[in-house]
Amino acid sequence: MTWKVHVDRNALYNSVSLTFGKKTDSGLLVAKPIQVEYEIAPQATYIEPAIRIPDDLARELLEALNVHYGGVSDVRTLREDYLNERKRVDKFIDKVIGSLP
Repeated sequence: MTWKVHVDRNALYNSVSLTFGKKTDSGLLVAKPIQVEYEIAPQATYIEPAIRIPDDLARELLEALNVHYGGVSDVRTLREDYLNERKRVDKFIDKVIGSLP
């Protein structure tokens, strides 16, 4: 089973709320990272990661955040969009240059 990530905008705290879940044979496995805490650390010290999650969960998180913030989860789609826009601009430039005396 794969992880599912749910992203909710939390306007009250100017943040996003993340929920991580994975269906298993014994029920729903829910990942509950600890509350985010802040501390001032000296510059030359090792800093423990704020959160450490499995790679497959990180990929689902990336996709969910892309969808939430209006991005695309597939790089090929993004590349195709860029190429189509470039063709459109090239046609426009050809028309503008072609109309010059």
